Amino acid sequence: MSADSPSSEHAPLATRTAGSVALIVEDTPDLRSLFAKELSEAGFKVVQAHDGPSAIEQAHRFSPQAILLDLMLPGINGFSVARLLREDVRTRDAAIVAVTALSSETLRTTALDAGCDICIRKPVAASHVVGQLIGLLERRRASPDVSREKL
Repeated sequence: MSADSPSSEHAPLATRTAGSVALIVEDTPDLRSLFAKELSEAGFKVVQAHDGPSAIEQAHRFSPQAILLDLMLPGINGFSVARLLREDVRTRDAAIVAVTALSSETLRTTALDAGCDICIRKPVAASHVVGQLIGLLERRRASPDVSREKL
């Protein structure tokens, strides 16, 4: 590495996430917009879906590295979306952060069992969710062999 090129650890956030695709799956338009703004500012190319079927379609089309997934969706719920994405070679390695208004610990465990890496309860600041997602991606880059169960 040359003396004038930044290490990935010290590179600006947008540089570290440049080229990464993030899929936002949220049926509430205002929340979807907030997440999209935060992810765009962090350097992600943003793709959006408003329900389960369009989430699967967009994930297969764009192979995102990161997915923000509401669990209560029309069409196909987020639990099923996560399971389907984990079964598909194009999407099985994506970082999936569930964002939900559900408060039950059982449902949180179900989300993790379905394939979500992290489950965050709404209401929450979009910047916090995006920060958690970026942290997850950076841990994976630092230790690619780390399984979801160890995160």
